Amino acid sequence: MSDYMSHLDPVDKVTIVARGHSGGHTRLLPTGDRHLWTRTQMSEMLAFAMGGLSAEELFFGEGSTGPSNDLQQATQIARKMVTTYGMSEKIGTVSLDPGGVADYMGADIFEPRSYSEETAALVDTEVRRMIDEAHARARQVLMDHRDETVMISEFLKEKETITGEEMDRLLKERRAVAA
Repeated sequence: MSDYMSHLDPVDKVTIVARGHSGGHTRLLPTGDRHLWTRTQMSEMLAFAMGGLSAEELFFGEGSTGPSNDLQQATQIARKMVTTYGMSEKIGTVSLDPGGVADYMGADIFEPRSYSEETAALVDTEVRRMIDEAHARARQVLMDHRDETVMISEFLKEKETITGEEMDRLLKERRAVAA
């Protein structure tokens, strides 16, 4: 998917080898140290996180428990965008993050929420909207590039794990034949 979203880091590895609750994963490799993220980069990360669920729905007709960690990550990213980074037009450029501190065991201790129930409901609505938009974008990218997605999945069935370089080579070869 990072090949179709210009603000994502390049793919390092794709695998269908199960690890824990995951049936596989795609790992991105940052091109350098990053301390700042733009709204566009974070929005593309949301769409990337929704890619597994979108692929399951598109190719199998329904989702499974496989992308549960992806959903957790997407929710955390969207919530930070809304409550910490001021990246929601509905909430505005304010931080609603209480900025918790860690106790001696490393667990977060949060201060009580300092905003109203109405604002909390709006935060939830904005988080849902961002995730829904990311889900739709991921689905559209997969539909627009269905043949390439199928080709990569067939290759993965044989090899189980491929590098980002191998994936790039496969996509370039496919595009050269199609042109």
